[in-house]
Amino acid sequence: MPRKPVPGRGVLDPSITRMRVRPGDLDFYLHVNNGVYLQMMDVARSNFIADLGGFPLLKEKGWYPVVAASTMKYRRSLQLWDRFEITTRVLGWDERVVYLEQVFSRRGDLCARGLVAGRFLARGTGDRVPAPDVVGLLGGDLASPAVWRFLAGETERRMRDRLAARVAAARDAGAAPFTAWNDNLVLAARTATACADRITLEILVRALDTGPAALRPVLTLHALNWIDRRAGDLLNEGVLPPGALDEAWAARRRVCDDLAPRAGDLAAAFDLPAEITAPTAFLTG
Repeated sequence: MPRKPVPGRGVLDPSITRMRVRPGDLDFYLHVNNGVYLQMMDVARSNFIADLGGFPLLKEKGWYPVVAASTMKYRRSLQLWDRFEITTRVLGWDERVVYLEQVFSRRGDLCARGLVAGRFLARGTGDRVPAPDVVGLLGGDLASPAVWRFLAGETERRMRDRLAARVAAARDAGAAPFTAWNDNLVLAARTATACADRITLEILVRALDTGPAALRPVLTLHALNWIDRRAGDLLNEGVLPPGALDEAWAARRRVCDDLAPRAGDLAAAFDLPAEITAPTAFLTG
């Protein structure tokens, strides 16, 4: 039986599976067999779906997951009776597959890392299900606050790590602190912007939970416009697949369609001058 769903868990949140090495997991050399890692990763991916409450949703649709491709890198051996964790997280998706990272760790030490391209098929026909449809079903659509936080936070982290590495490399090569920073001002400015974006979106997400319900579509529209404005950085940093822009534009159209009949009420709520609110009559009829 799958484990119980985790309340509030989003498709971009990590899922942790705790396991212990058993005698049957070992090979002739008394460490975990390479193939057993893949079996353990299957269990961890099932737990990932279970944490999202995804099994009933997938069953209703008649969709099931398969592995399209995988690769492993081994760092430290796991041995008999070792307790360890597998952290499973979604890295992104395109039109065909969802990309996942699965990390084995023992007492905080990295033991192995796997990358998996997962595909979903329709039961009976075997037809491929577009990955964005699966992500949307499991709660990962671009109108989701969890996705905004992930995109902003991951973009900032990748820029910050690259900036730190460049400055450290310049210092190691003998550059003065001022020169090391001055040679990376463009990346530093982009990183600062990414940091500001993350903070703004975190405030926006909190406002969604605590602010007036009438403003939620407006806040959602702001976040979708942010995705559009920052598309270059999101794509360059690899946190957003190209096909996702079409999803963002479609989500923005849906929000605008939802807002249009209420444009007059929203304009009035902001106590705007009549010269500005007059065009709302065109939208509301």
